[in-house]
Amino acid sequence: GQAFLRAKKFKEVEHIASQILQISAQSPESYFLQGGIAYGNGDYRKGIISLEKAIAINPDHDLALFYTGMCYFKLNQFEKSIVYL
Repeated sequence: GQAFLRAKKFKEVEHIASQILQISAQSPESYFLQGGIAYGNGDYRKGIISLEKAIAINPDHDLALFYTGMCYFKLNQFEKSIVYL
């Protein structure tokens, strides 16, 4: 999923995220992928919502933490971004 995300193949990522969510609603990966799609599309607020769900399930999810920080950074909320970066 992360390889598709880096390649900006968001349709493929959406499919993978939905499959993961069907298997386990408690998987941080599905929320991370949804947040990554939102980030890639410039929808930083939506990205934060999904990424924070991933972090709630796994507080040590490095990429979810990083992208959450980047979403806050893109929204010029620098104080909040520092917490995640």
